[in-house]
Amino acid sequence: MRGGGSGPQGAEGRRGQKAAALQFTPELVAQGVGLLPPHGQPGGTIQASYSVKNEGLVAAGPFTTRFYLSPDGVKSAGDKRLEGAHAASGVAAGGGLSAGGIVVTVPTAVAPGSYHVIACVDDPNKIAEGNETDNCVASPGPSILIERPNLVVQAVGAPGAAVAPGGNLLVTDTTKNTGGIATLSASTTRYYLSTNQTKGSGDKLLTGGRTVPVLDAGASSQGTAGVGVPSSTAPGPYYLLACADDSKGLAETSETDNCAASASPVQGGVPTSSSIPSRTRPARWAPGGASA
Repeated sequence: MRGGGSGPQGAEGRRGQKAAALQFTPELVAQGVGLLPPHGQPGGTIQASYSVKNEGLVAAGPFTTRFYLSPDGVKSAGDKRLEGAHAASGVAAGGGLSAGGIVVTVPTAVAPGSYHVIACVDDPNKIAEGNETDNCVASPGPSILIERPNLVVQAVGAPGAAVAPGGNLLVTDTTKNTGGIATLSASTTRYYLSTNQTKGSGDKLLTGGRTVPVLDAGASSQGTAGVGVPSSTAPGPYYLLACADDSKGLAETSETDNCAASASPVQGGVPTSSSIPSRTRPARWAPGGASA
């Protein structure tokens, strides 16, 4: 009676068949992975490196290596794939390959935190191998910290003169990056007139703005901008608001702390002196004008 293959001889036979299969296929085994610098931000670029060995007896043809951010170092569906990859021309039987300086981009949806980086060779599996479970390797511990910048207006200077409809103002503000990483690009601070010290839908956007340069973590920028007052501005007191990155072009730690208000209001809706007959001009300052 012929055996069913469930005993020691059957198990040994299966191992022999697998070993024989490995002899006639490539066997790519990921060996190591790294990222530089060890910190990044959503939308930013970093450089990846990895190494792989072909433990098979047959050369491996061209393949693609991709990189992932993982909270636990175990490849799973929830890991975030970095944009970009490395195209390898192949690896000889018994040979190896090391590659570095591979520029990859952190997806904008990645949340701040510490991550392992995973390199997966032949991703997805296009080369037939005897073992498809050893193509990925993870860093031994969290190897990259994903952070975001955070722009905060710390001070805004209200003009000493009245706000004239259709006139111009010179506004000074100080903006600081309180986040843990530099901004990816320059940003624009814009200014508003508000009846209170909180930005709202009814506030008057002043034309123009100030370009804030790239700021390292903890760095500040102070500057003055010339802005225009809408001709429809009604008379009354207004606070001057300065809002950093007002177009939301940067991914920040918080998007709710970009604005700051002047400590005291200014008088708005006061016409410029040139628009009032000389006999009725009030004794008030208007931008570019003099008191009557």
